[in-house]
Amino acid sequence: MAIRGRLVTALLPLLLYVGLASAQTEQRVALVVGNGAYVNAETLKNPANDAKAMAAMLRRAGFDVVERENTTRRTLIEAIRSFSEKLSPGGVGLVFYAGHGIQARGANYLLPIDAALAAEDDLRYEALDLQDILNRLDDSKVRLSLVILDACRDNPFTRSFRSTTRGLAQIDAPRGTLIAYATAPGKLAADGEGNNGVYTSELLKAMSEPGSSCKRCSSASPTRSSAVRPTRRRRGSARPSAAISISSGRRR
Repeated sequence: MAIRGRLVTALLPLLLYVGLASAQTEQRVALVVGNGAYVNAETLKNPANDAKAMAAMLRRAGFDVVERENTTRRTLIEAIRSFSEKLSPGGVGLVFYAGHGIQARGANYLLPIDAALAAEDDLRYEALDLQDILNRLDDSKVRLSLVILDACRDNPFTRSFRSTTRGLAQIDAPRGTLIAYATAPGKLAADGEGNNGVYTSELLKAMSEPGSSCKRCSSASPTRSSAVRPTRRRRGSARPSAAISISSGRRR
């Protein structure tokens, strides 16, 4: 319960907007992706399950969901395009990604299942820069953007990289955007021993209790950073946590 309580506190803005679906008339669109069946990297058992569970939760909360599991780079780009076309000014856009994610030179990249990286420079051709998604959300002029990344696992292509930075990089959130990470910058997240990843599992539990969380949301400050640390972890991995960066305000 302590774990879930800290997670609710960390993600107050997200739980507010998800939990008040019946009270909102704005358009809500979500892109939910879970990649685990990697061809050239370690497979992950939980991301597809995470995506299915999250998509179901968001649909119940009134989101129009673009859901994909085990995407190639082409199908991931197509999904992002479909998601972008549904966004409208003044609405809410949410992106959930579970799978391999790595950082290079301060940028974060999401890995499709067919990514083949012989060198760090291949990222621009084989992976998807998170900034591209943030730019699409910003261009759409949605009122609020939510990006959830359960993607801070170890870099499966470390030997091909000049740098060996672990986890994902902390990046500045554009105005009106919340970015949630499964663990602190530079740390690793566990895939989980059950059907869902550690972070996503706790997040789903917290989101299923909107009544208690929304009351706490009413007193939330517009900018906060917090962390969640479950007591169990996989051997060799960092203790899972959640870090968020929020920059609120009206878009131009």
